[in-house]
Amino acid sequence: MDCRLASDRANRHWVSDMTYVRTAQGWLYLAVVLDLYSRAVVGWAMHDRMHQALVHMLEMAVACRQPKEEVLLHSDRDSQY
Repeated sequence: MDCRLASDRANRHWVSDMTYVRTAQGWLYLAVVLDLYSRAVVGWAMHDRMHQALVHMLEMAVACRQPKEEVLLHSDRDSQY
């Protein structure tokens, strides 16, 4: 059984998550949206705090990809969403 997430076409299924990276200036929070079909990053945002502004990566993804149909987005539903 293949348990990998996949999609049969572009702009049909997206996944998103947030993480943090330690830098010399402190923590950097990163949020990304991936298209499951191509595994490409279609939207991203960074901030120095875990902040609601990070969800603007969704706006970037929609603006860049301009999906013609509904897109199913899966996230872990953090409080920022």
